[in-house]
Amino acid sequence: MRYAGRDPDGLTRKEHVLRHAKNQPDRRGSHGVFDGGEEMAFQIIDEAWKKAQKSGIRPKSEGDSLAYTIPMGRRVGYLGGTAGRARGNPALTTVFIVLKKGTKDVITAFPTVIRGISL
Repeated sequence: MRYAGRDPDGLTRKEHVLRHAKNQPDRRGSHGVFDGGEEMAFQIIDEAWKKAQKSGIRPKSEGDSLAYTIPMGRRVGYLGGTAGRARGNPALTTVFIVLKKGTKDVITAFPTVIRGISL
């Protein structure tokens, strides 16, 4: 996996992903936060990617990107932001990874609630 390029706000892709290494309690809505901060964020993402490949998890195609929802079977983070605070910062056990179609270029990655299931 590669963390190349910049997001629409000018952050590098690494900087973009690392926004999910600490809570932003005043951020509106939900914000998935990796357990273990910066040290663990990329390790969890790598573990999730390997699991997706080994398990044959199929991505959802969204325009020029591929979105993977990878259940990890254990806690990997928590729900932060204002929505997370309102819900007591519940544990998250799924990693969401978005890659640029046809590449291994990461657009974003973060812990999430399984799509279609609300807390």
